[in-house]
Amino acid sequence: MSWLKTYRFTVFIIATATSLFVICDSYGQAVSFDLEYAFNAKKKAIQKKIIKKGVTSQLISLPEYQNIRKKSLDLITKLKNRKMNSRNYSIGEEKEFYVRNVISGNTWYTEPAILSFKNSQVRIWVQKSAFDTLNNTQHFEKILNGFQNLLFNFTPSNSINSELGVLDILNEYVGEFPNVDGDGTLDVFLLNIIDDFEETGSFVAGFFDPVNLYEFEFSNEMDLVYLDLYPTVLSNEQVNVERVISTFAHEAQHLIHAGYEGDETELVFVNEGFSEVVEIICGFEPRSGEGYQEFSYRGLLSWNHKNPIPDYSRASLWTHYLVEQLGIHSLKELIQNSETGYKTYKRTIELYSPYNFEEFFHNWGIALIVNSNTIRSEFGYAHPQRQTQILSSVIESKQFPNAFKGQFEKLVHIPVSFPLTKKLTIQVEENSINNWITTFEQYPNSS
Repeated sequence: MSWLKTYRFTVFIIATATSLFVICDSYGQAVSFDLEYAFNAKKKAIQKKIIKKGVTSQLISLPEYQNIRKKSLDLITKLKNRKMNSRNYSIGEEKEFYVRNVISGNTWYTEPAILSFKNSQVRIWVQKSAFDTLNNTQHFEKILNGFQNLLFNFTPSNSINSELGVLDILNEYVGEFPNVDGDGTLDVFLLNIIDDFEETGSFVAGFFDPVNLYEFEFSNEMDLVYLDLYPTVLSNEQVNVERVISTFAHEAQHLIHAGYEGDETELVFVNEGFSEVVEIICGFEPRSGEGYQEFSYRGLLSWNHKNPIPDYSRASLWTHYLVEQLGIHSLKELIQNSETGYKTYKRTIELYSPYNFEEFFHNWGIALIVNSNTIRSEFGYAHPQRQTQILSSVIESKQFPNAFKGQFEKLVHIPVSFPLTKKLTIQVEENSINNWITTFEQYPNSS
């Protein structure tokens, strides 16, 4: 029979265990494992080609994103004084948009678009060349009907409320759009994002460009989300509306969050985690935990722009757990919180939970390896598509004793398995604080 013990330690801990789960949440404490040795095989397993690339994570980390809220408020004032917010576009009307070159990252081009759908909340613009090809086709009708249904009428069955459209969910659980042009209408631009998809197999499904929220040479000066047509919506003669609306929900959160940024810019990891959860509460499939499994030794709040897939995966798993445990209404508190990073989580956890941050983070580690909320609600995920995800051992040794030396980053979970061991000693630095070791004993034929 499986059982669980929790220990708090400073210098030594001796645990009788066959499977040891090590959690280090202090600044780089020395522990008895060699990370290069342990993770060498995991690094080789990572795919070199990233199929879906993130752009917004790079844009919100640029210096130009600093003080985004203040700059957007300045633009609101400017446009109001110039009475630029009264333009009433008509269906079929053509307009040119500035589009960032996502390959170079620091150049823009203009792209004409045709207004293809509008109401009081949203205008959907379609790249003119694509409009000329798609207009009056069944594919185009399916795309526009899909947008109308998922944005306004309903969401998939796993959403927080399938009777609400994505926009109502955003309004209730996330916040309001900045509305820099003052017309109260969100603009969505469907285009073929130039991303070298044909050459590399990697594509950009959509992005939010902060420059559109402030005065800038290539700013469209409006609340705007860019969404990809090929291959995100259209691929192999098939229309995938759910995939592009899932991307819309993700990027819309970034746009909303920009209107609530404080004086200090929120960390990329935190911001991306919010967008991942917004996709989930809108009913779309959670991101796979595989990326985190392969790189679980990265610090919780870190972000690697060269290989961000593990970070997206970790952000999705952590923030999803956070919101499930604290309740859905905590999401708005998190997103609109003027604190950043660790403080963002700490303040909200203490507001909605009986635990402090360290205890909450520790429980998440247990949930990752046990994933059974029938034991305790803190030890697993409630979402049906999360319940089969378990973090397996990333360090395994079949021989004992086996001495390894290494150093973990702050806020990591490392499952370690010693299947032939009945007694194990772990030594950490004498000044270590806030370290946890949780042990699980599992014997043959145990349940």
